[in-house]
Amino acid sequence: MTIRRVFFVALIHFAVMVFFPYYGQGGFSFGVMSCLLWAGGAILLGVLVTILGMENWKKLNALLTCVLLIACAVFLLQRFPQEDKVSPLKKLAYGDLPKQEDMKKGLSAFGINIGAAKEWVEDAKDGAKSLKRGDDKLDGALKRLE
Repeated sequence: MTIRRVFFVALIHFAVMVFFPYYGQGGFSFGVMSCLLWAGGAILLGVLVTILGMENWKKLNALLTCVLLIACAVFLLQRFPQEDKVSPLKKLAYGDLPKQEDMKKGLSAFGINIGAAKEWVEDAKDGAKSLKRGDDKLDGALKRLE
């Protein structure tokens, strides 16, 4: 359960940093440090649950995980620095939803190039089509041999 909590904490931080990429100079450091602190809190929660012998209480563990993740998301959306000094939570409240350009810029901060990924997917689709054509030719040749 602890690994799951740490994974979801990291996923929340990744998502906020991707969808709200205009965080200026110190924003990336803030995101990484926040992720480490929240992950440490998730690990500490797991240790406390184990010490108290509550690891078999599935519903309580699920509730604790939900509370931790909601608190993490709300904290991050309220406190994540932005260049325009408006928190991501206020942007969401005012209907200023992230756009595709924001996502592309946010992913590029992590070294992920969407354009290259799209080309790779298209190449894979073309390869699959050529394999299907070759498979159809092979089926035709086998039928003629019978």
